[in-house]
Amino acid sequence: PCCVLVISSPPDQLKSERLLTEAGVHHLDRTACGVRCMQILNSLEQPLPGAAAITEALASQQGNDAEYTAQLALAITSALLKFIGAPPERIEISSKPLPAWPSGLPVAFSYEDSFIAEESARMIRDLLRHIVDADDPDEVDGQKSDFATRIMHLLHQRQLRLRSLSGSAIARVASVRGIPLIRRGQWPFKVRKEVPVESVLAVYQLGHGVHQQVLRNALPMPLSSATEKLLANRVALSRHLAQAGIPVPPIENEFTNINSTRRALRAADRLGYPVVLKTPGTIADSRVIPGLGDAAALTAAFEQLRGKGPRVVVEKQVPGEVFRCLIVNGEILAACRRQPFDITGDGVRPIAQLLRSELDSAPWEMHGNAYARTFQEHLKQALKVRGLDLDTVLPHGTVVRLQEGAEPLASGPIPDALDELRSFPSVLNLARDAVNCLGLKAAAVELAIQYSGKELKPGTATVIELDPDPDLAFHREQGEFLPLQTAALYLDALLPPKSDLRIQIAAVTGTNGKTTTCFMLDCILTAAGRTTGFAGSDGLYIRGQRRKKGILSGITGAVQIFGNRNVDTAILETSRGTLLQKGLAFDRCDVAACLNIDSDHLGEDGVETMEQLAAVKRTVVRSGRRAVVLNGEDPHCMGMLEYCNAERTYLVYSRVPPEEIMPRLNQGHYAICIKVDGPR
Repeated sequence: PCCVLVISSPPDQLKSERLLTEAGVHHLDRTACGVRCMQILNSLEQPLPGAAAITEALASQQGNDAEYTAQLALAITSALLKFIGAPPERIEISSKPLPAWPSGLPVAFSYEDSFIAEESARMIRDLLRHIVDADDPDEVDGQKSDFATRIMHLLHQRQLRLRSLSGSAIARVASVRGIPLIRRGQWPFKVRKEVPVESVLAVYQLGHGVHQQVLRNALPMPLSSATEKLLANRVALSRHLAQAGIPVPPIENEFTNINSTRRALRAADRLGYPVVLKTPGTIADSRVIPGLGDAAALTAAFEQLRGKGPRVVVEKQVPGEVFRCLIVNGEILAACRRQPFDITGDGVRPIAQLLRSELDSAPWEMHGNAYARTFQEHLKQALKVRGLDLDTVLPHGTVVRLQEGAEPLASGPIPDALDELRSFPSVLNLARDAVNCLGLKAAAVELAIQYSGKELKPGTATVIELDPDPDLAFHREQGEFLPLQTAALYLDALLPPKSDLRIQIAAVTGTNGKTTTCFMLDCILTAAGRTTGFAGSDGLYIRGQRRKKGILSGITGAVQIFGNRNVDTAILETSRGTLLQKGLAFDRCDVAACLNIDSDHLGEDGVETMEQLAAVKRTVVRSGRRAVVLNGEDPHCMGMLEYCNAERTYLVYSRVPPEEIMPRLNQGHYAICIKVDGPR
């Protein structure tokens, strides 16, 4: 998908024809534009990347004012999107104007998150209007803080809407493999306001209809209600695993969900130090503080966690090295040894430089990498708690532990330990059993193991964590930021071999007859035993039965068809308004048809001519891969032949095809003549 900014200034819209003038005639005060732009950009807390491109665009004296403003928009858009961590794969000035703005220059950029794209486009539009159209340069002073606030707010929204590293990697691999992806947390889906945005955006759908796989980050959905309840409560999960014969760390049964320091100390006395303190929620939401060796450490940790919820869990800390195994459908794909995140001072370099030398360079590429900002904020907080900051120079040999069992983003690539664990098949079987007893397709299992060399001490392997939403970033390869190689293995194990999870799609467009044609096709396919889903201007139908009334001939209807787990064939009526306003709901379809091009809707949405209308409709034709059906008697439909990418093209006639079409009937082109008896 892409977002489009149109740089245009018809005389009745902007003063003095400021943006659109004849070549060589400049009404725009470009010097003043540069001053206003730089004042606003300099008011930001951090410099925008790509500032050189903005400066170059400001200094340009080439082209008319519309072209000048478009180049400035291009530079600002690219810099802003990189700054907030949403860099587009493509950004360009279109060489062809849009039908609705024949005198405008479109600046288009691709996006993943529609909310961020639309908010960015609005802000860039307002910023450009102010830079180009302000009468008084002093007005900038009243706008600097406003724009700076809006940009930082947009950055914050981007941080909230970040997909996990696992989800981002899976989405990237799915895109490369041609697997369609639908994001459940944005338009056209409705999201309840009380649900945290980060939770909503974590859910996405790979594939369509009967073949779909829904994931929450890396967790395959849906889960049974019983499993959901277990995973939401550490104590219940621990008891369930223990009842299934899985060794787990002891928990003081009398004092679960502890709500006072006194109870926590009594529980620790009964279990014996050292202990681990945990909040009792899900793995993703919980906090864990291990290695509490005495009452003073436990009391301090309890006070630290009190703000995270009214209750905590005290658990016996199990000795041994901690390994994390990634398991999908009973197959162990990867394993690693969990290591704490330590830094050692040299008496010369500040902490920031020590980190740069010890970690991957990727997390420190701040611009264009929104995850790096999150990491740096967490890091600053961890240092602040210890009375340090990034500029602190640690004495030579001083070791600071920033985190126990470091997060993968903090510690960089962790060497794979699967070959090491293959020496202990009983440990790997224990990890499999822990996942199987919950009926999960995939999970990460952490085990504490006591061993010496290649000898495992009997009965010393203990399951200390089971995470149904495995973090693939623990298994990044050297040089990766996103765990792409592990995500590829994950999808191989989770999905059917060589599957793109697609259902068959027929898309019908044209001016008249779309709904009737779709009904006819629905009846034919239903009679053939297909489970059809039809979305059109008359409503939404599953197996020929109407489920919803209303005009659903756009993306909203198509997405509802794709989300139905019973449908194996989609029939999609695709209207002109849908194509102009939102585009297609799919990247390709099996069969595309254009019935006719007529003048019924000329003058709407900027489409003034039949040629413009045909250009809109042929978007559907270009998406067809197996077959395209065209009205051979409509010259505008025939003009779409050169845009066909399908294996076969069928030209339909109500009479014998004309002689001039005969030479074209080869290399996949076919003519169909419908015999008509009597007067038509």
